[in-house]
Amino acid sequence: MKFLPISIALGLTLSLAAISIDANTSLANKPNSNFKESKQLNSEVEPAEKQPNPQVWRLVRTNTYTLNIQKHNDSFIGWYNEIINDSIFTGKILTGRGETLINFVQQDDGEYYAVHSGIMINPNLYEGQWFDNNGNSGTFRLEK
Repeated sequence: MKFLPISIALGLTLSLAAISIDANTSLANKPNSNFKESKQLNSEVEPAEKQPNPQVWRLVRTNTYTLNIQKHNDSFIGWYNEIINDSIFTGKILTGRGETLINFVQQDDGEYYAVHSGIMINPNLYEGQWFDNNGNSGTFRLEK
């Protein structure tokens, strides 16, 4: 397993384990065992198993996409809703000192990674910054 260090604002370094996902399988039809592989992204994240009725959220970055998100306690897993893209989003909601933060990683079936860190504006809206390993970055909104 290869670990890729990614540095983000405030000097925080994340180590992401590179995993691969079969590109010939649609995320909508992936068995639960494939989602368990995403645990390798961060040993503290325990993404939820895919359930039949996920919540639909909008991710606004450069473009706007809808994501299916399945929460489990303070962890979540997500996948694109309306486009053909095998990316998986895994993340955590972190609450402390009166603030609620969000941290999640997008990984496709190749070697693309995007990290997102933000703050809860209200229970249906998170805003923050994102960076990817193609040199792109910007602000994001995750809204219900």
